[in-house]
Amino acid sequence: MQRRALVLTMTMTLAWTLAGCAKPPQAAIDAAKQGLDGARSAGAGTYAAESLRAAEDAAVRLDTELKAEEEKAAFMRSYKKAIELAEAAQLAAQKAAAAAEAGKRRAKQEATFAIEATREAVGQAKAAAEKLPKSKAAQAARPGVESDLAAAETALAEAESALAAGKLADAKAKAAAAGVAVEKAKAGLDEAVKAPAKGRR
Repeated sequence: MQRRALVLTMTMTLAWTLAGCAKPPQAAIDAAKQGLDGARSAGAGTYAAESLRAAEDAAVRLDTELKAEEEKAAFMRSYKKAIELAEAAQLAAQKAAAAAEAGKRRAKQEATFAIEATREAVGQAKAAAEKLPKSKAAQAARPGVESDLAAAETALAEAESALAAGKLADAKAKAAAAGVAVEKAKAGLDEAVKAPAKGRR
């Protein structure tokens, strides 16, 4: 009886000792959460949405594993898998942050190119407007063309301000709006040039 009691006592002591060692890997958990916050702060939601989703999914798997272990009896808990999931979540967050930075660089290049190309198109359209035929029909189109070009220049100025402020998505959107206005101005110029020929028929 004494030997059995001793074995039982030793078994319980070992179980409680293991339970005391089986604690959530808080440092790894915190690192994973900080990595995810960093990816979001880096703009991953805008410039690397797919990578951010992967990191968020990894964080969800970590949370699910932690909750599953918490529901077990203390001496049955093991956080080996949680440590692996925390490391995977942190790595996914780091990848998302890196992808966001790459996306920003790409967006900046695209916005800069769009602004420069549209600025050149505006200059060409203004030069063409100066060469409009003197016919009444052609000159009647001038106000509309000039209005469209003014709208394009306003949108370009807004795009450049957004680019300077690091608002790359806004810069691209404003540059696109300027491009639409330029195309409208070009269409007006084409109609104005054709107008004299139409008038002679």
